[in-house]
Amino acid sequence: MDKDGTRNAPFATFGQAGLFDCGWLACEGALAQYCRALLVVDVAPRPPLDLTIVPHESYVVSLQLAAGPDPLARGVAPEMMPHGCGWRGEAHTYQPAGDCRSFFALLTPEGALQLLGGQAMLPGAVPRQPLAHWLPAAPLRSLVDGLALERDRGAQLRLFGEWLEGRLTRQAVVPWQARRAGRVLASVLQSGQADIEEVARVEAVSRRQLERDLRRWFDTTPKQASLIGRVQAAARLGLQGHALADIAYRLGFVDQAHMTHVVRRVAGVTPGQMVRSARTELSSALRAATGGGLVYL
Repeated sequence: MDKDGTRNAPFATFGQAGLFDCGWLACEGALAQYCRALLVVDVAPRPPLDLTIVPHESYVVSLQLAAGPDPLARGVAPEMMPHGCGWRGEAHTYQPAGDCRSFFALLTPEGALQLLGGQAMLPGAVPRQPLAHWLPAAPLRSLVDGLALERDRGAQLRLFGEWLEGRLTRQAVVPWQARRAGRVLASVLQSGQADIEEVARVEAVSRRQLERDLRRWFDTTPKQASLIGRVQAAARLGLQGHALADIAYRLGFVDQAHMTHVVRRVAGVTPGQMVRSARTELSSALRAATGGGLVYL
């Protein structure tokens, strides 16, 4: 990692009361092209809490270590090895494991392609899959062992970032069609209002081919990505203090009622509930790390 990269980025922490104790690093240097944020989360040994994951703009790489002086004392369970989670089509609720330390990296579409070496994502309504499906076991285990040997959270997160940067900046044979699909997905997610016909014209390809490429490599569609982008844009604007009617106008909804219908369909809550949602330190940390985007309710 270069001297101006994540190695020297400040480590920010959030409130330590409650179920989650969170910290994050901004991604700088070579890593910034591929990764939006790096987070570490200590989960307390408390009764489970239902968390809702909202469809968002990032491919998420995650792994867990057991709490305590020896994170590997209980062995490395499959769920503790690195996983990747693609673009969700709908909100999903689950109960997080307690008494552990979790690490998260939020990758861009280009970052996902680089990490997986241009291989297609696996389909599924909840697309969380072990990275061992795409990557050799040795570097994955090396990452887990390295994190277990380091005790300081900031140092662990920088180590995670260095490992990712090594994987993301290496020479990877990624088909040009996949890179094109990645550019399109990033554009649609970022704007929320991209005209797929115009995008296809700029890319000198048919709309039908773009749709096939997005489905093949990312298991998503332009329409689904556009909905996610608009909902996330609404979350950011709401956090900035904009009125809901103004947000609906800015994002090209027919009216506020139309925006409410779309947000409820994608996120499972109303726009007002989405804007106000920050039930846990984890929710707040991810909003800060992503510039106001929403990952967990």
